[in-house]
Amino acid sequence: MMKMGEKNMSDDKSITKWFGENLARLLAEKINKAYKGFDSEQYIQTIKQGSSNLGYTKRVELHAEALRKCLPQSYAKAIHILMKIVGEYAIRPYIRKYPKKTIKIMQSWSKSNNFHLRRLASEGARPKLPWSTKLDTFIDKPEPVFKILENLLQDEVVFVKKSVANNLTDYLKVNKEVTLEFIKKHQKSNNVHTQWILKYATRKINI
Repeated sequence: MMKMGEKNMSDDKSITKWFGENLARLLAEKINKAYKGFDSEQYIQTIKQGSSNLGYTKRVELHAEALRKCLPQSYAKAIHILMKIVGEYAIRPYIRKYPKKTIKIMQSWSKSNNFHLRRLASEGARPKLPWSTKLDTFIDKPEPVFKILENLLQDEVVFVKKSVANNLTDYLKVNKEVTLEFIKKHQKSNNVHTQWILKYATRKINI
């Protein structure tokens, strides 16, 4: 029998129900292929016991924190595994804990031949990533993030370009003055991809 206030997940038509134990088991299986020392049972049990009464955003945070505890303590090894498996949500705890190290690695990703990795460099550094808590690490001094975006301003892949544009839109909301300087610096570019990104980024904002 359900307690008052508990949700019947079979009746939950939102995406929340997909971010519980089911996702933990799926990710554990994938991570084990890349890292045999991953403690699948600890990870799955952490999510199973902690996610039942959480909404979507808090479930994402729970997954990210549980992954951080179960992955190697070696920063470089953990990042390498995350890069292959789980993407922008799981990278954010590392940005908060090791901002200089993480952003430096993400800057190198922005120059990768792999467009998924280039997008991750931008998307993972967004201050207002949808369904995630605010990432305020670089809000006051966004230059390290802007270096990533600058590397991607001429990217030809729409998947990447939208992420760069959305990142700039986020920063226009949290640090408008500095972001406007960055945008105006590149507005004279003749590159069609740069122009597309800047137009998309400012489509709902008067500058």
